[in-house]
Amino acid sequence: MTRPAVTVGIPFYNAGSTLADAVRSVLAQTLDDWELVLVDDGSTDGGIEVARSLRDSRVRVVSDGRNRGLSARLNQIAEFARSKLLARMDADDLMHSDRLAVQVEYLDRNPKVDVVGTGMYILDGDGRPVAKRPASTAPLTARSVLTGACLMHATVMGRTDWFRQNPYYDPACPPVYPEAEDFELWCRTFGASRFARIPDPYYYCNEHASFSMSKYARASRSVARAQWRYGLRLIGFLGCCVLSARQAAKFLAHTCAAGLRLQGRMIARRSIALTPSEAEKVAADLARIRSIVLPTSPGESAGERAGAR
Repeated sequence: MTRPAVTVGIPFYNAGSTLADAVRSVLAQTLDDWELVLVDDGSTDGGIEVARSLRDSRVRVVSDGRNRGLSARLNQIAEFARSKLLARMDADDLMHSDRLAVQVEYLDRNPKVDVVGTGMYILDGDGRPVAKRPASTAPLTARSVLTGACLMHATVMGRTDWFRQNPYYDPACPPVYPEAEDFELWCRTFGASRFARIPDPYYYCNEHASFSMSKYARASRSVARAQWRYGLRLIGFLGCCVLSARQAAKFLAHTCAAGLRLQGRMIARRSIALTPSEAEKVAADLARIRSIVLPTSPGESAGERAGAR
């Protein structure tokens, strides 16, 4: 069997209301030489039925009925991938129609790059484009990686062998870094790997819909743990003390914002508002993606079932 140019891996847990649109955005890609691996993490909301209803030879569904966590599922996707390149995606987001073509072409032109990320568009709670967050073009340093300015996780595409050689920490094998699996991975592999960023946005993130303070609290603890574990070697004790103080201040600011119900403003501060022409162009791409009819079994409609939830 001929290997596809890229594997798209989507781990999902109780994503029955959003998975159909995520899959539509893969079907909408201008590069169609891909395979899609959907890995269920023990969903109980009907999401697995949405996945299993798909009838496309490029789509594989994996489910063992267990809830093992994101890290384990990402490692599983890397093992299942048949292509030399692997693209990340979250089940509640969408991809810009040109995403795969742009990143595959970049990695083909830059064989020494291991992982490349892009910027992203931000969607509001109703799925409308409201802002963009370009990827930084500043040189990556130890300090910038330790402050979280490396790669936006869901946007990354990398070489499958790299992900196999540098797995995420599995919850079954502590230490673990809940909600910051990617941050720990970039810190652990910095210096021995080459990361790159495409500043333009090629990903649609439902950030407002997915934010929660409980997740943010877990992420903050994980980030602090990783900063001390790898920062001592990279920037020394005093540097780690500064990072810890900044992380504590950031967490306090988000806690206050949550108490005042201003989380949306905190999220918006990290992004750039779209101009009317940009918003119109992005909205047209999203409309085209969402209009795609999913290939399903006769008498089944993953899109209708997802929309009814």
